[in-house]
Amino acid sequence: MRAGRAIAIVLAAAGLFFGVGRGTPAAGAAGHEVEPPGVIQETAAAAPQEAEVHPPALEPRQRVGVAVFLAWMWALIGGLLIILRLKAREADRVFRTGFFEGRDSSDRGTRRP
Repeated sequence: MRAGRAIAIVLAAAGLFFGVGRGTPAAGAAGHEVEPPGVIQETAAAAPQEAEVHPPALEPRQRVGVAVFLAWMWALIGGLLIILRLKAREADRVFRTGFFEGRDSSDRGTRRP
């Protein structure tokens, strides 16, 4: 149950992270004026044809390198989250056992039976 919930949270966070800014603004939104179709066609016809500049295609080795880098980053993030979760569980267990109850700063370094 908890693992499924954690996976759902991670997937939702990833969806929000990668999905933000992908949509187009609504028509008539601030700063985006809507022009009639005729004006757009006239402007496009009057503009000189410029050569399109495309970045060079990545070699397969570079594409795999990028994918491996991203996979490692996500694996590290997942590992750190697992470690953080284990540390929180340990702190809760120590708190429940009452290990630090009744101790003050003068007792530091000594153990009680």
